[in-house]
Amino acid sequence: SERAVAAALNWLARHQLPDGRWSINKYAVKCKEPTCTGAGTVQADAAATALALLPFLAAGQTHETRGPYQKSIYAGLYWMMRQQKPDGDLSGEAGQKMYSHGLASIVLCEAYGLSRDKMVGQAAQKAINFIQAAQHPRTGGWRYNPGDEGDTSVLGWQFMALKAGQMAYL
Repeated sequence: SERAVAAALNWLARHQLPDGRWSINKYAVKCKEPTCTGAGTVQADAAATALALLPFLAAGQTHETRGPYQKSIYAGLYWMMRQQKPDGDLSGEAGQKMYSHGLASIVLCEAYGLSRDKMVGQAAQKAINFIQAAQHPRTGGWRYNPGDEGDTSVLGWQFMALKAGQMAYL
């Protein structure tokens, strides 16, 4: 199983874009393998970056941990924090903002919890604040865009982000 994890992390690192992000619709840009086909059509780089960073964090690696992927993790986190809006929104150009924001928030909270890096912690706290502000005022849920009435799958990602924030003492 460790060999499979190592192979997956290696594949992810090879498909990271030069600016630090991963992309659903552009993931094969750096790929030299003929097996990389079927790029997606969704523009959700924050979500793609979050989903790519989670396995590194789950393997116990951070941007501060020495290892073969330290630079990749740093570049991904730094890209995410650079594109965060002043109100804490991490969704970027995603059409369904709260999916991407929830996933990216989980990553920042997990990275902060593992590293205690203050810069990551500040971005994570802003992301948590955005989730709170985006909650529907009457029904209490979240949907595709801030302030929309609730949807089960979007709500789940926001709950997971809030829990990750709580576990990181945010």
